[in-house]
Amino acid sequence: MWNLLISASPDAWEHRTCRILARRFGEQSVPGYGVLSLEDPTVLKRVESFPTILIYESAVESSTAHVVRYGSITNLRREDADLVFDFTPDRDRGFIPRGVFWKLAGDLGIHRFQWHRTHWSVKNTELPDYVLQRGGPRPPPKNVPLIYPAYREAVRHGYDESTASRLCGLSDFPPSEEKALAYLRSSMAERLYLPAFPVLGFRQRSQALRDQLERLHDGTDLVTDPQPNAGLGSLPFLLAAFYDTFGGPTECGRMNEAIEDCLAIMAEIEADFRNARDGLPSLAYVMWRTGQSPILSRHLRRRLRLVIDVLMEERPSSRIWSTDEQTPDHLATAMLTVGMQRLGDDKHRHHLRLMVKSLCHFQRPDGGFAATGAEHKGDVLTTVLILESIFRAGFAEELTHLIDRAEQWLWKRQLPSGAWRSDGWPDDAITTAVLDYFEGRPTILPQVDGFFLMARDFCTHASDLIYQDGKNNRRLATIALVHAVEMFLYGLFERNPDLCVSIYRDKGDETLGPRGALRALQEALRSSNAIPQSGTLSYRDQLSRLIRERDSVIHHAGQVGREEVEAGRKAVVSFIGKYGVDLCGIDLLQ
Repeated sequence: MWNLLISASPDAWEHRTCRILARRFGEQSVPGYGVLSLEDPTVLKRVESFPTILIYESAVESSTAHVVRYGSITNLRREDADLVFDFTPDRDRGFIPRGVFWKLAGDLGIHRFQWHRTHWSVKNTELPDYVLQRGGPRPPPKNVPLIYPAYREAVRHGYDESTASRLCGLSDFPPSEEKALAYLRSSMAERLYLPAFPVLGFRQRSQALRDQLERLHDGTDLVTDPQPNAGLGSLPFLLAAFYDTFGGPTECGRMNEAIEDCLAIMAEIEADFRNARDGLPSLAYVMWRTGQSPILSRHLRRRLRLVIDVLMEERPSSRIWSTDEQTPDHLATAMLTVGMQRLGDDKHRHHLRLMVKSLCHFQRPDGGFAATGAEHKGDVLTTVLILESIFRAGFAEELTHLIDRAEQWLWKRQLPSGAWRSDGWPDDAITTAVLDYFEGRPTILPQVDGFFLMARDFCTHASDLIYQDGKNNRRLATIALVHAVEMFLYGLFERNPDLCVSIYRDKGDETLGPRGALRALQEALRSSNAIPQSGTLSYRDQLSRLIRERDSVIHHAGQVGREEVEAGRKAVVSFIGKYGVDLCGIDLLQ
């Protein structure tokens, strides 16, 4: 067992006596530690006995944010709303580079979302020696965030990247996510690349985000992708996804305009493809970006599925699509594959797995993957997408050797500035794609089977019906949403035997049903102290309301309003998202 404390305050861990909000204790912890009574002295003593790691949130840019503290705590006590304690660094290994923890987050049980929230987590693992061995008795005298402003200034004065890196000492630091984040933060000070916001840890409704929104609306230069070659290009896709994640009520109009532009671009690409089988790279890009965005998925999924059916019917025997010159296009094929995997359609699942296997055959001896069959060097974006497709196809365990070689190749390709580069693409886009892969790799969802697959399909189908609107579609969507919850709960019980719940009633010939399954999960979590004895499941009231609406539809042909079905959809998505991650480590609807 060990304590993990993460803070957004830039000097939280710079004093012997430290403090953190008591209500943040227990988040992302081993079951049972989120409900401990912190007024009990025996509990405080027990927590004190665990080795402790102190880290800053990823968005903190202080001169000491790059250093992780390892040591012990004493005199733990409650003072008003805070937990206060004295911290003593380990004499020999008290200071560890933060990049070590970022790289090994999956091994240490640190979820990517933990880097963006102040909290105290108790982990039910051991801190590996190979992590602690990276520590030293004193914090390193330099760090990338401190050096980076001088590096950028040297570049502005005409030095090339390699020379500026040597002059400022940046080349002394090995390739790392920290260097890449420093590059992106510095780049974003001059121009905005919207997909980089989640990677950089911006939070909704924060002042930092509002400042960036003002820059966006004031006309700050925007970095865009080179695809698609139609209409307004990639900007509407980037804007729609950005506003869906970070926008508020005042940005709804802008988001709707971006979505309308995306629909128009999609119509143009679809027409070119249907008439002349032209524009494969543009179609692949649209599918990839749509699969990354919930709002775009809801608006474009139905049209894309029609195109997917045509694509799969006419798929080449090699399972690698080609350009107009009949040159195998590995990048477009990888984009199409990942896009289809993210969209979650089970219809072509078998053929998607075969496509992934075909792509794997093109790994070069150095570990990279070329963008096309005519090129003789690896391409960063192609390599990242093929790696993601491997994880999503469920091949990660059997292709460990291939993954390791490809990831080592990626790190070798990082530039002195911290960026990654692919021909024809802006460095901001490629760096964001690589960081998104490495940060999200522990939670990339392999293609799921059984109840979880049905839950995801029901949820996806409900979203499509809601988008189409109409009173009968809303009725069907309500029924599908309840089925999504029911199948998800059965999947939880099947995958998590520690819950000790059967999906069948006492006689063994009838399933629990959605109400019974919700009740069973709540009782199981109460028994394990994961929630208080008088507590209820998150979103229980909203789901119960949705089930009543479903019953009204089935038994009385009742109607469901637009607001009611949308509220139900949001509750189902939030419920599946929370308990999928908390109980199984799966973000089922990603």
